[in-house]
Amino acid sequence: MRRRPLVLPLALLLLATAGRPSAVHSQQAMGSRVEEESAVRAVLEQVFRGMREADSAMVRAAFHAGARFASARDGGIRYDEVDGWIRAVATSGGRWDERIYDVEVDVDPPVASAWVPYTFYLDGEISHCGANTVELLRTAAGWKITQLSDSRRREGCPDPRAAPGGDDVLVFQDVTVLPMVAERVVPGQAVIVRGDRLEGVATGSNTRASSWEQRSTLKRPTGLRLSSGDPC
Repeated sequence: MRRRPLVLPLALLLLATAGRPSAVHSQQAMGSRVEEESAVRAVLEQVFRGMREADSAMVRAAFHAGARFASARDGGIRYDEVDGWIRAVATSGGRWDERIYDVEVDVDPPVASAWVPYTFYLDGEISHCGANTVELLRTAAGWKITQLSDSRRREGCPDPRAAPGGDDVLVFQDVTVLPMVAERVVPGQAVIVRGDRLEGVATGSNTRASSWEQRSTLKRPTGLRLSSGDPC
């Protein structure tokens, strides 16, 4: 079912930018940035999905061969290889469930960084929480994690699994996104709504609600207007 546009139809939007090369260039740059950010978020979700499924190969594929953990210990900084942790994922038996939320991603190819708050569940119970900081570089094989640091605490941990609206996901296809902060038009996007919240946007017309893990969370876009789109 086609929905009535919330703003001007795409055809009129394209006419409005005709003859303005700078506007067209901005649209292309915005589309590329959205695509790159979506790819980075996919890598992050790959790690945490692999943890839940005890799939060490899935987790390993998200990291560069020289990736490391960095942590503050006893007033100093300690670096560790990720291989030992990845081997532990394989023997975790699906007992590890790290839920991420309110993820923030900054991309300037070939560099990207992410701020990833989390709550870690062990055997279904909250164990601890904190935030991951993740550094990534884009390689010929795609975005790879090069370094990860985290904070940990056991008090005051949020429970993302109990958030209002649950984990129900609705994806609107073929949406034209118009950032209100600039004259840009980004057509052909998929807009993801989780529960009663606008969760984010993804590139590609094949995005389906079933393809988004219940535990995944996208950056909530701000200052966006949406034109026509179909739910799926």
